[in-house]
Amino acid sequence: VLGWLGLFYGVVAVGVLLVSFSFSPQAIEQGAPWGPLGLDAGSCIGCALCGLSRAFSLFSHGQFLTGWDMNALVAVAWPATWLVAVLGPFAFGGAIGVREVQYASLILLVISTT
Repeated sequence: VLGWLGLFYGVVAVGVLLVSFSFSPQAIEQGAPWGPLGLDAGSCIGCALCGLSRAFSLFSHGQFLTGWDMNALVAVAWPATWLVAVLGPFAFGGAIGVREVQYASLILLVISTT
């Protein structure tokens, strides 16, 4: 069960990282990734997660101090997302006993974020 959860969360983490690399912070602020999903950033009520999407994008684009200023939670969430993206597929590969899954997942992650 843990292997499948690792795979699921690993795929979600890779998706989050791909969005953060694919869209600029300005595009995220304008709602570019969320518009097709029918989500509206204007409906945010101002919780602790405000600015986290933009902060993720800023971190992914190397603007660490600006990302920290946007939302300090990114200093924990961004590295944790990388950790889940890398270790999730390893947990899956280890659970089913296929080491090739682990290496293939790591290679695909590196290719997808470059």
